[in-house]
Amino acid sequence: MSRWGLMGGGLLLVALAVWLMGRGDEVVAGPVEAVQPVALATPTAASSVSPAKGLRVAASGAEAERQALWAQRLARSQAALATYRETTRYPHSSRPAAEQPDQMHPNRPIVQQQPLRLPGGGDGAGLVLRSVQQRVFVQGDEDVTFTLAVVGADGQPRPLVITQALAHVEPAMPGTMQVALAAVADAAGHTQTLRLHPASQGFAGQEPMGIRVEVGLQSEGQAGYTYFDIVYSPLSPATWAGPVRDRLVAGSLRFELPVQVNQAGRYVATGRVDDAQGKPFALLTFNDMLPAGRQVIGLTLFGKLVRDTQPALPLRLRDVDAFLLHENRSPDRVLLPRLAGPVHASGSYPLSAFADTEWASEERSRYLAELTRDVEEAQRQLGHP
Repeated sequence: MSRWGLMGGGLLLVALAVWLMGRGDEVVAGPVEAVQPVALATPTAASSVSPAKGLRVAASGAEAERQALWAQRLARSQAALATYRETTRYPHSSRPAAEQPDQMHPNRPIVQQQPLRLPGGGDGAGLVLRSVQQRVFVQGDEDVTFTLAVVGADGQPRPLVITQALAHVEPAMPGTMQVALAAVADAAGHTQTLRLHPASQGFAGQEPMGIRVEVGLQSEGQAGYTYFDIVYSPLSPATWAGPVRDRLVAGSLRFELPVQVNQAGRYVATGRVDDAQGKPFALLTFNDMLPAGRQVIGLTLFGKLVRDTQPALPLRLRDVDAFLLHENRSPDRVLLPRLAGPVHASGSYPLSAFADTEWASEERSRYLAELTRDVEEAQRQLGHP
């Protein structure tokens, strides 16, 4: 064959390849012997796949990956929607007691146990300081006690001596007044008790304040240190002004606490509800602006919460605390006198008197709509109805 014949065969091969690429992997009609004289390398398995088919395989893989990602997004969106719907069945102001176990007994002492802290840093070898603080928030004529004891690594009590106990306003400034507190030991000398009565020990005034009690102590030759913080409100911005009553309002139980407001502002109140057997049932909150004068703080138990859990009736309101909120200040609250223990027992209402509808608000509707749109978009991308 002449040089021109070989060149013609080569051009024919190139043209055929270009045409095949344009047709994809369709079957080509006509004899293939015309290109057999041209020497070609033996094709491998990979090179036998046409470029168009490779592109289609890659596109198929990309689509599968996209579908998998949308399937994950659908699962997340459905879970988010279900979780939000479930957790917002009841309003923020009326929640099950099981959600807030740390707030159901506000008047219990604060018990702590930690290695004995040395004044210069570090821990006393094997010695553990146990302390009990009666309360953190102190109002008016209330006092607060602090109890301390030291035990060894074996858990047995060790002798304890209070070397110094000073109370002062926090944060302390140069020249801040310090009040010495006297410690009272038990008969064995293992437990020491301090008592602070702010109203009679130099902390009476008009504004709320933070007070720190710093304690130096010694046990078995080891000098230790600890401190306690309280928030003290000398004067109350409002006073409770009459007996509590309850009534059904729109299928929910409303506890109404009359109050004489001396200082207008935003008031926050919290009350605990037990069932007839004394089992903690719900945490109720109030958060609203109150003008000066005789007002009512309403703690509302949501009807559906009662219908869903069916507590033993009647219900009992207890341990109500309230304060005037001072935002962007420290301390951020001025306390009302605490209502410790039982406050009010509700009337007897049939279970059917409570509403069985979920909480509705503009905020909840908006979030449910947004979360629903996320679910629907994922379903649309996956071709689901």
